[in-house]
Amino acid sequence: DADIDQTGTNNVATANQSDAGNTAQIDQDGTANRGTVTQSGTDAVLGNASDAFLKQDGTNNQALIEQARGYTGTGSGITVDARQDGDRNTVTVNQSGRNQLIDIDQAGERNNADVTQQTRHHLTDIDQAGTANVAVTRQSTGNSGEIDVDQDGTSNRADVEQSFVGSGTVGGPQLPTATIARVLQDGTSNQADVFQSSSSNARVDVLQYGTSNNATVDQFN
Repeated sequence: DADIDQTGTNNVATANQSDAGNTAQIDQDGTANRGTVTQSGTDAVLGNASDAFLKQDGTNNQALIEQARGYTGTGSGITVDARQDGDRNTVTVNQSGRNQLIDIDQAGERNNADVTQQTRHHLTDIDQAGTANVAVTRQSTGNSGEIDVDQDGTSNRADVEQSFVGSGTVGGPQLPTATIARVLQDGTSNQADVFQSSSSNARVDVLQYGTSNNATVDQFN
């Protein structure tokens, strides 16, 4: 396991872990800090989860988390928990494997979240509070996925893309068994674009409050 705590400016934290069952935790407080977590595993060790926890307080901080593991077994999966509090922070998460969970919470102005999940059984939850925040999420391959985006503020933008095959009837604990996208936007000039391609069990919920909101939903079977 890796546990890194940093305070100040221009700090760099990097955690590289191979095989499953590892935990990486990074806590950074300051300005222009960089946190990177890379975790990988194979089907041979699919009994334990790989978890990444990252917390950043301040301005202009960047987080990059990449997790990859085999997908033919029935392991506990891979989990990301990212918290950013401040302005102009960025978090990027790339996951591939089976049973993937991502939880991102950003508070402040002009924060950006970019998520990519591939292979099987995906769940992404993004909460953004502030002004001009952007959330971009992509899920592909496999047969089930859920994306929940909650944005509170002004000029927020949510881009959601889900491309699956199959009905998604084999989710694990806390994991979706269908293709689901939910977007909640509260404020002014919000925009939501949702694309779904799934053979069955596809659902989109978009709720917008305020002025000049725009929502586009494309669904294909």
